[in-house]
Amino acid sequence: VTTQAQVAAVASLDAKSFLKASYETNEASKLFAYTQCEAMGLDYIPTYGNFIMIDCKIPSMELFEKLQSKGMIVRPGFYFGMPTYQRVTLGTIAQMERFFELVEKFINA
Repeated sequence: VTTQAQVAAVASLDAKSFLKASYETNEASKLFAYTQCEAMGLDYIPTYGNFIMIDCKIPSMELFEKLQSKGMIVRPGFYFGMPTYQRVTLGTIAQMERFFELVEKFINA
């Protein structure tokens, strides 16, 4: 981690409104992801961080490559011994909507 990154991290701790907004965005995205997973019949591991593990029911590397071709970057679960899971960083609601639209398209293809 660079010195500049450390300075920025320390400065961000003083930005209470930024922290609150970031937390609220993360929580909203997490709840949206849970709802979408349940609606699509996808298992997931509840999270306390800024990412979620989702069982997308197809080989993780296959889905990773398809998502990447559309500009969506996730981490294939096979790296973690979870061959059909994706590690998805929580983003804005719009970003999460796009992720689930693409997942639905690719798993139903």
